This record gives sequence, C-alpha cells and structure tokens, in this order.
Amino acid sequence: MENIELWTAGLCICAAALGIAEKLLPEGNVRVAVYFVMGLIVISCFLSPIENISTIEYSLPEENIRTDWLSRTTQETFGEKVQLIINSYLEKKQITPRRIEVYTDIDSEGSIYLDKVRITLSEEYKNRIDEIYGSILKDTGIDADIVIR
Repeated sequence: MENIELWTAGLCICAAALGIAEKLLPEGNVRVAVYFVMGLIVISCFLSPIENISTIEYSLPEENIRTDWLSRTTQETFGEKVQLIINSYLEKKQITPRRIEVYTDIDSEGSIYLDKVRITLSEEYKNRIDEIYGSILKDTGIDADIVIR
C-alpha cells in the first residue's frame, strides 16, 4: 500500500512541476519539443512501478477456515456414504439389516479411513453369518463385524 501512495504522490508532483514548466515556456517551436519531452516524463512516471514489479509483496488477509469442522463434516459424509453402499449391497442380497454402524477416523496425514463397520442383523440370519461376511468382504472390500441381535 505504501508503494501505491508513493507512486501517486510522484505522479502528482510530476504533473504539478510540468504544469509550472508549461506556463514558463516561450511560444514557438521550442514549446512543441518540450511538450514531447514532458509527455515522455509523464509516461515514465506512470510506468515507474513496472521496474519494481518483482519486489512488490502481496499480502492478503488470512481467513480462518474451520478445518476441524470441515474434516468432521467430510468424515461424517464418508461414513454415511459407506452406510448407503452397505445397505444397498445387502438389499440386493435380500438382507435387511437392523442397524449399520460405520466408525471412521482421520490419520496423521489427514486421510479418512474406516475404523470399524458393525452390521446388526436379526436372528433369522444367524446361520448365514459366515456367508454374509464373506460376500461383503469379497464384493465391497469392507471387513465388517456382523452381530446378531
């Protein structure tokens, strides 16, 4: 911001000095030549910040993004999507779960992973636990705990 203030002050001083010089100029051919030189001076003053463009620093205000909220929301959404995938898969197999619980966590690198998946089924599926577990693992890659209640 200070650079812009200095630049505009320089332009104003240049314009004022050239305005005074214009009033002191004699009539004739000299005046035309001096106008040309004055025009070059104004242009060079106007373009002077371009030579220092590599040294200009930009500082934007920092915005505090609530990364904990964003991570938690993303984590919850991931868990919900996994629940939908499992539920859809079980419906295709004509299995109606009582409850699907998905527990997720975030590792040190910020990646979300499945910590635990628990599927609660009714007593009617008691004899098919191994079959259901194997098909879920094989078809979805999800290592789920299956509970009968």
